[in-house]
Amino acid sequence: MNHANGEGYAALDAACRAGSVEAVRLLVEAGADVNHCDGNGDAALSAAAMDAHVDVMRVLLGARAEVTQREMPSVLLPHELHNSNSIVSLLY
Repeated sequence: MNHANGEGYAALDAACRAGSVEAVRLLVEAGADVNHCDGNGDAALSAAAMDAHVDVMRVLLGARAEVTQREMPSVLLPHELHNSNSIVSLLY
């Protein structure tokens, strides 16, 4: 479930980047590590946030994804600049 490919990407990373709420939900229910970091050191929450997949972020946060200091700039900055209050309010 948490096996990553040679570049460090797991199935959950791909589902988060694609914004697939159902795939993320199924992977989380099957035991995917919501705090796994990909080959770039980014967690699933960052992957979902970068493309404003708010519903995916809700699933991850509901599964106790950690919001670390490393994650905060990549999660918040693009949305603060584009006035995406839904992501900012979700995290605060």
